[in-house]
Amino acid sequence: TYKPEFAFSKTQPVAAAGAVAYIFLSGHRSEFQGNELSSPIIRRSIQTVKSAQAKDGSFGSNDQSGTDRVYPTVAAVLALISAQNSDYEASIASAQNWLTKQKTPGLDTMGKLLILIGIHGETVNEANASDFLKLVSDLEPSATPEARALHQLGSALMRNFLDKGGKLSDPAIEKLPSWGDLSSSASVTLAECQNSSNVPAACIAVRTLHHCMNANKRK
Repeated sequence: TYKPEFAFSKTQPVAAAGAVAYIFLSGHRSEFQGNELSSPIIRRSIQTVKSAQAKDGSFGSNDQSGTDRVYPTVAAVLALISAQNSDYEASIASAQNWLTKQKTPGLDTMGKLLILIGIHGETVNEANASDFLKLVSDLEPSATPEARALHQLGSALMRNFLDKGGKLSDPAIEKLPSWGDLSSSASVTLAECQNSSNVPAACIAVRTLHHCMNANKRK
């Protein structure tokens, strides 16, 4: 039931708009497939995202450069992937190519996990599961609301992989939070981010809750 305000933060407009479109289009796919721009909030969000792509493929505000554009670029990619519109394929490919080039040694764990999600979307498979698990395990969730939300989403993606028969021999799997713990912690993060008007982090928490509900349905 999370409904972000139309007046998105001026300090992170692309990240907010991308995150909003991502949760609406991913969480309510049957309602919007092929008709996503009929919703004013999605239409406005997608337009904000599309207008912010630079020539190098990244997304963000004009005053952002380098790794500061990772967060909005990942949010934009997730939004455009979720739209399932072939018109966006070139924009997505260009952005993912830019993200691939940002894998620098100096990037923090959160940045590396964001890039991995931006490149692979929500698809965890045998080829990338070890990378996902390592970054989720290394991420310090107490650092910021964004870190907490991203840790929860990464954990949910790993849980989905395992629930669907994915195999990975790594003791770190045992430390992944259960679906029940993820539901509780993501709810807390969502409330915290709503109170501080942190739209991007709130949307990440909402997406984790989508995965928790789907896991319950599978049971």
